[in-house]
Amino acid sequence: MKKVLCYTENYLPGGGNRYLVDVVNNLPQDWSITLVSNKKGIFADDLKQIKRPYVYRIIDIWSMPNLKSNLRLEKRSFIIRTIANTALEKLSYFILLACSHYNKKNLYNFLKENKPDLVICFNGGYPGGLSCLDLIIVSSNLKIFNILSVVSMPRRVTLLEICLYKEIKRLINLMLVNAERIKNDLVKRRKFSTDKIKVINTTVHLDLSNIFPERFLQIININPLNKPKIIGYIGRIEFNKGIFHLVQAFSKVVEDLENIKLVLVGTGVGLDKVRKLIKQLRIENDVIMAGFYDYNIAEALSSFDIFVFPSLWEGFPYSIIEAMAVGKIIISTNVGGITEAIENGREGILVPPGDTNLLASKMKEVISNLEHYQYLGINAKDKINNQFSMQVFKEKVNTVISTVIR
Repeated sequence: MKKVLCYTENYLPGGGNRYLVDVVNNLPQDWSITLVSNKKGIFADDLKQIKRPYVYRIIDIWSMPNLKSNLRLEKRSFIIRTIANTALEKLSYFILLACSHYNKKNLYNFLKENKPDLVICFNGGYPGGLSCLDLIIVSSNLKIFNILSVVSMPRRVTLLEICLYKEIKRLINLMLVNAERIKNDLVKRRKFSTDKIKVINTTVHLDLSNIFPERFLQIININPLNKPKIIGYIGRIEFNKGIFHLVQAFSKVVEDLENIKLVLVGTGVGLDKVRKLIKQLRIENDVIMAGFYDYNIAEALSSFDIFVFPSLWEGFPYSIIEAMAVGKIIISTNVGGITEAIENGREGILVPPGDTNLLASKMKEVISNLEHYQYLGINAKDKINNQFSMQVFKEKVNTVISTVIR
């Protein structure tokens, strides 16, 4: 029996862990799976989605996010926060060097104990969680085949990356990404070999057989018999997701249209600032902050007339393919791998990130002519069934894995 170790260093729920779950569920069924993460790196909701036997282990990891959390800077005064953050930035090389040394030692001991045949490190972006890169180094030294997964557009190259992980490109045996655009960026900006990178697009696994949109409407206090037109968003509430641009654009929409609501589903670090902006724009009665939805997310999507995804930075977001699977009319920004799922004017409407005026104009146009734009949702659903189904995903995972582990 082959043994695979799947590792992540993670601090926020999102697409990175969902991709981990999808890959784990579709690895060969006769393999033994060990999941490993930093403390709270894999969330209870993630573990619920795993449909096969596995062992979950938590490993002690040092990182900059952990250090900042232990210092509890968010509870300090502005002056102390500023001084502390400046000091951490000045000392970041030495701090990360110490973290890397400690993490490599722990990871080495873990691999020696468990002796996996394959190590898969699931990183959000690149370089992302640096302990993922530490594990690549350790596994390479132990002659264990390694795979690094990246599901977000890489950040700019930093001096720290060059100094601490200058050999990482040579030590990675294979990279697994969920969008061609991520692959192209890694090849162009990081000079990775194109032969080392395989693309397996994100898949979708919504329960479309048991949907009760009335439940979602009831939770947000909307009468299904007198429902307004709804522009909806699902995702984290933070700046990089373009939420502030969406709220500003919506304020222009309600100037001209009546009986329309903006519904934001999700939580995040930007909640308070979004509420403040909504109040400043005087659209409190037109925007519903729904928070986290704990039931079938297809119920929320089914309640929307339009799904809007205004993100400024993405890999290949689950929110987009979930909206496509439900057959929603989608307006999105043309960032990351979104353009691989949506062709402008065919499966949805794409706008440049941060263009508030154009976003407002497109929302007005579509919400005023919903019947005309239904073909976008039909095309989107067809594309999901043909190109992004779980069966297609499973075949690609097994093809990639079978070429490296025999």
